[in-house]
Amino acid sequence: MTTANYTAAPFAHASYALLLWDSTIQSYINCYLLLRPPHTILIDTGKAEHLTPLIAILGSLGVAAEDVTHIIATHGHQDHVGAAAGFPVAEKLIHAQDAPLLAETSLAQFSLNLPDNGEVLGLRCRLLRQHTPGSVALYDPQSKAAFCGDHICFFGDPLPSDGPVSYGAGLREITYNYLHEWMHGPDRLDDDNLDRFLKGLVTLAAFEADVLCTGHGAILTGDIALFLARLQEAASTQAIR
Repeated sequence: MTTANYTAAPFAHASYALLLWDSTIQSYINCYLLLRPPHTILIDTGKAEHLTPLIAILGSLGVAAEDVTHIIATHGHQDHVGAAAGFPVAEKLIHAQDAPLLAETSLAQFSLNLPDNGEVLGLRCRLLRQHTPGSVALYDPQSKAAFCGDHICFFGDPLPSDGPVSYGAGLREITYNYLHEWMHGPDRLDDDNLDRFLKGLVTLAAFEADVLCTGHGAILTGDIALFLARLQEAASTQAIR
């Protein structure tokens, strides 16, 4: 389902990407719905002002707000947790290292129980630490999808012409080029951040995912291991220079 405000796209059985358009940042903000009876899991929620379209898009998939049993935040930025209050029945989980990013009212809603390295609701959870101190990656064995939050994302990039879930050849090339600029430009990562970024790529590669669910924009399918390997190669090469 697509409107001017949001796009819903399946990427596997009972697994949906929910892309919420945000005009203030000119980018899609991504959430993900996993129907895993008896659990209905929402990964990230968008901003507080996205609650109405988020509930509408869930409704189009036959899911009411009160049906959502769990919310898992990939990290604590408001564009990923802001609408969580609109799901009062759901248990909400975030990594403890991101607790300082939450307003007091938001913090009261969340359980700080996401593991550094463990499982939650059938998903593998690994601490990444690069985008935020408590940013995590999740892997769903059922859909073979890795959820990387903003460790890798297509912030502000247009969706591929063949849809939001695609191989995204053009976006992959943009990312390689962007990484090169990231290593050389005025906003170059410091050594600690670069080390965490590279380790995060290794963590994501270990999932052996078929689908890469990003924090913003397109969802990539096919040759995910190759994409991550090329990113590792590009970042490592730039780090040596």
